[in-house]
Amino acid sequence: MIQNFTDYLDGAIDVAKGLCAIGAFIYPPAAPVLGVIAGVGVLVQLVIEMTKPDDKLVPVFNKMKELEKTIFEVQKKMRAHFKELRSFIAESEFAADIITEASVRMKLMRNCLKYPTREAVNSFSNANEKHSALKLVYMMISFLEQKSTNPLAMAMEADKSKSAATFHKWENIISDLFSQFLFIEGFASGLLKDKCSYDWDRIQDRSDEVFKAIHNWKRAYGLHTYWDDASEYLRKYAQNTTRLTNSEKADEIRQKLQSYATDDVFYVIVFNHSNNENHLYYKIKSENRDRLLHYTGARGTNFLIYRRSISDEIDISKLIQDVRTKMERFKTLRYDDTVPVPPEIKNEEFVSGAFSLLIGDLDEEIRWANCANLEQGPGWISDSFWFGGTCNRRLLIAPY
Repeated sequence: MIQNFTDYLDGAIDVAKGLCAIGAFIYPPAAPVLGVIAGVGVLVQLVIEMTKPDDKLVPVFNKMKELEKTIFEVQKKMRAHFKELRSFIAESEFAADIITEASVRMKLMRNCLKYPTREAVNSFSNANEKHSALKLVYMMISFLEQKSTNPLAMAMEADKSKSAATFHKWENIISDLFSQFLFIEGFASGLLKDKCSYDWDRIQDRSDEVFKAIHNWKRAYGLHTYWDDASEYLRKYAQNTTRLTNSEKADEIRQKLQSYATDDVFYVIVFNHSNNENHLYYKIKSENRDRLLHYTGARGTNFLIYRRSISDEIDISKLIQDVRTKMERFKTLRYDDTVPVPPEIKNEEFVSGAFSLLIGDLDEEIRWANCANLEQGPGWISDSFWFGGTCNRRLLIAPY
């Protein structure tokens, strides 16, 4: 029975590694992702119900610990972001009631993975009964609805220049928190609720309402940009294009991006959903998060858009040539079919670009937009090649 759920554990590890590469929880986690996390909750319950130890489950325990460790690494990176706003957060009731509660819930969830015992599950369950993820989301929304307790509004009031940087920092924190609560609820639904999705559906619904409000606040502060419009366009497009092929979708998005009055250049990637690093791995530096849009649409199609501003101070041709040289070097290395993503590609020493993607066997379509003078967009894309793992993939690197 337990063996039937190990694929969920592998999928959750891949999801967590992707989050770690970005250094944040990304809103909104797709329904397939939440299903994977719920499956891990079921697995923990099955492990606890075992009457006697089984040596065959040692690899399962090791993977549970690997997942716990990876989630902890994501949290560490998030705490580093929060430190930038430490002085303001310290005075905020929002921080004490919401950010702290999210951190505690994540720790209790990690304990269930690291120490899968009845005591660990009871601690998580007791905290969930006192304040479920859904209840915490409602508390969070109540803070955001009142200007006097809305941390974003308070920060903008304190910022004389009403800067986009201040707005985006709090927008990212709010996004991270919603995603954490969805992640926690996914786990709780498997561990305690027989994989019932009612609460996470409600969290998703309320989250959508809040992010529509954030778009309105952005307009009110005069910060709304073409990128906000592109984000809203992609969110809606992802849900309403089920009859098109991935190639047709990529072409339409490319055409839309080229209609904007901007000098920014773009990559567009449309592909079938996967949580498996044998098929999909990407990373983006945390300071570049606002350059990336990622939505999962109906029937599991994924949409990624990466943007970059062109600067006269940067010799893009030289940077792209450096990337091409590195890719040729990658083809001379030895790879392993048991290692989905080779360390040479994960390691900053080798791949130091702002954005990198390794993808294959997902009916992927890659386009670049608004850059007629660049051969392959603001970076370089390899041919299909075996970089280890279970299938050939293409490597994309945007160097800046």
